[in-house]
Amino acid sequence: MHMRTGFADWQWYSATRQVDAAEQKRLAASEWSRAATSPPLPYARHWATLEGMMLDCTAPGLPLGTPCFKWRTPRERVSPTVAMALEYCAGNSPALAGVRPLPMPGNGTLAAAVECVHRYALELTAPRLPQARRGKSGGKSATSPREGAPRVQWGVLVLGDAPGYVSLVRNLPALAGRVVETNDAGAVAHTTFTGSCPPNSGKCVQMGTHNPHGGWTRAMIDYYIGGLTDAFVTVLFSSFPGAFLRRSLLCCRHRAHFGAMYSQEYSHRDKPMRNLDFLRAMMQTHEVGTAQAEWAAAHSAAPVEVAPEAATEPGRPAIIE
Repeated sequence: MHMRTGFADWQWYSATRQVDAAEQKRLAASEWSRAATSPPLPYARHWATLEGMMLDCTAPGLPLGTPCFKWRTPRERVSPTVAMALEYCAGNSPALAGVRPLPMPGNGTLAAAVECVHRYALELTAPRLPQARRGKSGGKSATSPREGAPRVQWGVLVLGDAPGYVSLVRNLPALAGRVVETNDAGAVAHTTFTGSCPPNSGKCVQMGTHNPHGGWTRAMIDYYIGGLTDAFVTVLFSSFPGAFLRRSLLCCRHRAHFGAMYSQEYSHRDKPMRNLDFLRAMMQTHEVGTAQAEWAAAHSAAPVEVAPEAATEPGRPAIIE
């Protein structure tokens, strides 16, 4: 499963001014610093916050300044839902008759992508239904070796540029033990670049984060590993899927795209992202309150406090908006 949000580009454009030319660092904007140092959202709230900003820009009542996108597929001007995944992702497969959606704390874009992966996986690994075939003599031939065979195991490879997206999918209880990412093998792939600053710092942005330290070369790892998959589900606009699919001779038996372009006003990847809630949702790298029994309580609980703006370090200029 693949999602591109523009996160890596926003790291660069959300900085204010160059601080140290030798180290190639820039001060982060105040929203970025506050998001980086804020406590984690409860799992269900984290999920809802991310999905709540994946809406179509024409949706009625959208709060001013909320990031939104121009959704095109599978329907024009409508952000995806689980119902769309049931319809468009192997919806006519007999192997999926009576299969219920995975329990998830939301019903929006992220849930639609996860359910699409779930349905493709079940369809690909289901035993073949018995089917009589006639040989040359007119008699029935032997059945397929897979007919009646037990369901094989399946897993999910998560590729994306925002650590919060990877964290949410990885910590979904229904996918426990099934999710892997390229970061599991170390910093070997493009999608492993998940920080806006060096370790233990939330106040600076490295120059060139849109191609961090040879990231396009490391992207070949993503292309190769992704090309071994049997199904490919993508979300939002990205040049990655096209480049990926042109390099793979094996992928894919199933392909789905929940596609939307960014908005010039609210979500353009080449303009600073100032929405603190969206930044927190994209940047969060670990989860709390993941048990399904805690989801309802997380939705009704008081808001999680945002860390106050971090003070500037001695000898560094103040953050100027």
